[in-house]
Amino acid sequence: MVRSPAGLPVHLLLVTEWLESVSFHLSWPWLTGDVHAGVRQAYRLEAADGSPLPLIDSRVMPLADRMMEISFFDTRALDRAQNLALRLRCRLAEPLAVPFAD
Repeated sequence: MVRSPAGLPVHLLLVTEWLESVSFHLSWPWLTGDVHAGVRQAYRLEAADGSPLPLIDSRVMPLADRMMEISFFDTRALDRAQNLALRLRCRLAEPLAVPFAD
């Protein structure tokens, strides 16, 4: 769970590496009338050198009183194992470290 003083807690449910991409499965409470509820949280993924990895696709949908997001990033540019930095919209200043195996 990622807590932020500026927003609701976001749960990182699953991280998967598949072929030449990595996907993040996220969830947060869906509040009626929240105009930002459908905005994706996986804002940016960076390699260890700070270069951004391209976003392939992202889906945000309501499910059982929660918002669910699946975002896929292209990892073809990565040539070694490293920690990636996932920046969530609710906490841009402090990225989450995500281990990546080549």
